[in-house]
Amino acid sequence: MLKIVSTPPASGRNRFYVSNREPLLPNPLVKLPVGSVRPKGWLMADGMTGYLPETSQWCQFKGSAWASVEGQDDYGWEEVPYWLRGFGDLRYVFGDERIVAETRRWVEGVLSSQEQDGYFGPRVNKENNDLWPNMLMLDVLRSFYEVTEDGRAHTNGLRQAAHLIFSGHWIGAGRSHLIEEGAT
Repeated sequence: MLKIVSTPPASGRNRFYVSNREPLLPNPLVKLPVGSVRPKGWLMADGMTGYLPETSQWCQFKGSAWASVEGQDDYGWEEVPYWLRGFGDLRYVFGDERIVAETRRWVEGVLSSQEQDGYFGPRVNKENNDLWPNMLMLDVLRSFYEVTEDGRAHTNGLRQAAHLIFSGHWIGAGRSHLIEEGAT
């Protein structure tokens, strides 16, 4: 029987998917596993998302600060993480070997740039206290780990980077109130 509701129920836990644990409140909307939804049309691998590097200067591997071991070069802001988040998930949904290889190349570039303190990616973002692009890239790495179980995408260093981003360490004085002191 189909029942129409104005909002999903917010009580109880979703027994089919991992969701918020105590002390977080239950969330009626849960992130589905990569591949559980299959896009069609212009979003597909043979559409705009699948070929953006051929038309966008920001999504070129060569010359990208995201692909540089030193985190230096051009195009180090949020364009690549936004694109790679969708492009990489297409890789996992369709298994297209071209997208598999291209996604792995970008992830390898990002992982190769990690510093001792956990920071990874374009150094200009760190210097400017602008870590929004890195937060987006953490989403790319999470999806990569979910599908490949490649431990490098889920190391203590990347967890440390996430902690430093969310703790306010890199986002400037006076903003650390965004999370509680000492939270992980």
